[in-house]
Amino acid sequence: MKKALPLVCISLFALSFTSIAQDAPNVKLGNIEMNPEINGQLKAVKTTRAELLSNTKLTTDLPYCKVTRFTCIMLGKGEGWGPVIVKGSQLTPEIINHIKQWKPGSKVQLALEEIKVSCNGEEVKAKGIALQCDQ
Repeated sequence: MKKALPLVCISLFALSFTSIAQDAPNVKLGNIEMNPEINGQLKAVKTTRAELLSNTKLTTDLPYCKVTRFTCIMLGKGEGWGPVIVKGSQLTPEIINHIKQWKPGSKVQLALEEIKVSCNGEEVKAKGIALQCDQ
């Protein structure tokens, strides 16, 4: 029994480092500040069309991590668009054109989900982003 104890301790020690390595960094869209999760639920960040159009790249809070892929969905009153899978960290021209075409006064939700982040060659999944655009 005494020989098993060190093996168990080493295994638990290794597992703790594995879980730390797989934690995803925080992701945001350009300089738009994100809301924290409330009871495990994302709260939509209120923004404007102009702010979205000037912040089109997903960034992380860790310098050695970068966004490699995400899915974009837009939902408006009675209409929806997407999902669109994007490779890289930049909103595509197609997404930007849809943002530009929103009707004045429309309340559109932009959801960026399934965000994949590469950190030192290891890919992890980051939390999604929800934005509420109140023109």
